[in-house]
Amino acid sequence: MKKCLTGLLLVLLGFAAGFGLEWRALRPTGQSPIVPVVAASTRAPEAPAAEENKAERPPRSLEEIRAVVASFPGMNLPRRQRALEDLVETVATGDFQAVLGLAETTMPKEFRRSFRIALLMRWAETNVNAALEYANAVAPPAARQEALLAVLGTWLERDAAGASRWVKQLPAGPLRSQAIAQATQALAESDPEAALALVIEGNPTGARFEGLASEIFNKWAETNSAAAAARAQGLGPGAFREGALEAVAGAWARNDPAAAARWALSLSAADQLKITPLILNPWAQIDPPAAAQYLNSFPPQRRANFVQQLAETWAQNDLDGALAWVRSLPEANASVAGFNGLIGEWLRAGRSRAGYRPGATYGPGPGPGQCAFTGRRDLGGIGSRSGPQLCAEFARRSHSAQRLASDHLRPGGQGSGRERGLRAGPAERAAPQRPHCEHQQGVGPGGPFKSHRLGASPAR
Repeated sequence: MKKCLTGLLLVLLGFAAGFGLEWRALRPTGQSPIVPVVAASTRAPEAPAAEENKAERPPRSLEEIRAVVASFPGMNLPRRQRALEDLVETVATGDFQAVLGLAETTMPKEFRRSFRIALLMRWAETNVNAALEYANAVAPPAARQEALLAVLGTWLERDAAGASRWVKQLPAGPLRSQAIAQATQALAESDPEAALALVIEGNPTGARFEGLASEIFNKWAETNSAAAAARAQGLGPGAFREGALEAVAGAWARNDPAAAARWALSLSAADQLKITPLILNPWAQIDPPAAAQYLNSFPPQRRANFVQQLAETWAQNDLDGALAWVRSLPEANASVAGFNGLIGEWLRAGRSRAGYRPGATYGPGPGPGQCAFTGRRDLGGIGSRSGPQLCAEFARRSHSAQRLASDHLRPGGQGSGRERGLRAGPAERAAPQRPHCEHQQGVGPGGPFKSHRLGASPAR
C-alpha cells in the first residue's frame, strides 16, 4: 500500500500544481479532456495484484466496508485518512465499482477526491481497463482528467509500452499533454529512446515539452553518451534541443569530460558557448591542466568567454597552478578575466575561514579601468601570501587591457569599444593611466584588518 499511497500523493500534488514538476512549459489548449473508452488495440491485459513482500490481507465484505465508510464522519481528518488507507488495501477485486459508489458520497470534497484516486490506483493494479472506463465517466472534466492520470500512473508501472500506446491515441488537448509528460518520466530511465519518441511524434521540435529534455537525455547520456549526443544534435532547432544538448554535456562530463569536450568541438559556435561551461566545471575539478589545454585550443575571442570560470574553479584546489596558467594567456582581456576569477576565489576562500570578519568587498573602482577590493583579517595562507601579488598583477593586466581599449577606439581602429564591451573616454586616451596597488593593515571597528586596493592614476 505504501507504493500506492506514494503515487496518490504525487498525483494529487502534481495535479494541484498543474503537474509543474518538469512540465511547466505545458500550456492547456482549451480542448475537452474527455477521451473514448480504451481502444481494443491498447487494452491492457488483466494482471494479478502486485506482491509487496508482505502477507496478503483478507478482503473485507461490502457490509464491513459500508460500516467503515459510515464511521468516517465521526473521525478527525488524520484518523480518517489512516482508515481510508487501511480500507483500500482490503477491497476485493470484484467490489471496486461498488466501493467507488460509496466513496462518491463522502465529504468533504478533498477527502472524496483522495478516496476516489486511491481506489482507482488500486483497481488499476488488477484491471486497468475497468478502472479507465470508470475514470472516463467521472465529472466534472477536471476531476475526470485527474482520475484518468491516476490510473495511467499505475498502468505505466506495470506495462509502460501498453500505457504509452494508449497515450498516443489520445486526442490533442491538456489530457494528452499531461499524459505524455507522465509517461515520459516513467520511460526516461528504462527506455529514453521510447520516451523521446513519445514527445516528438508529430512534434519534431519538442515544443511545449522543453522541461522534459533534461529528464530524457540525462538518463540516456548516463548509459550511452555518444548515442544520446548524436540524437540530441539531430533534433529540430528550439528550446527542447538546447535542453537536450545541455543535459548530454553535463552527464557526459561527469563521467568522461575529455570525450565530452571532443564532442563539443563538433558543434556550432553558438552551441559551444552554451555547453562548454557545463564541461569545464567538472573537468577543472579533477584535471585542470587538461581543461586548460583544451581551452587553449579555442580561438582567443571565444576562449575569453570561459577563462574566468576555469580560473576560479582551478584556484579552489591549486591557486599557484591557476595563477601560472592565467599568466601564460597572451591576450590581455583573457588574462584580466582570469585574474577576476582568481581574486573572486581568493575572497571566497577567506570568507570560509573561521577567523574571517565580515566586510570583504570586490568590485569596480572609482573610474574606468580601476578596481578595488578589501579583505579583512585572517584570510589565511591564500590571502596573506597571494592577495597583494594578485592585486599588483591584476593592476598590470587591467592596465594592459585598458590600453588595448584605447588603441581600439583611436581613428582607424577595428571598431568601437561598445562592440567589445570596453569603455574608454577621450580623457583616458589623452592621459594614460598608471596602475597602482596599496596595501594597508591596522585595527578598525571590526577588528584587525589587511586591505589591498587596486586602482589607476594619471601617468606622469
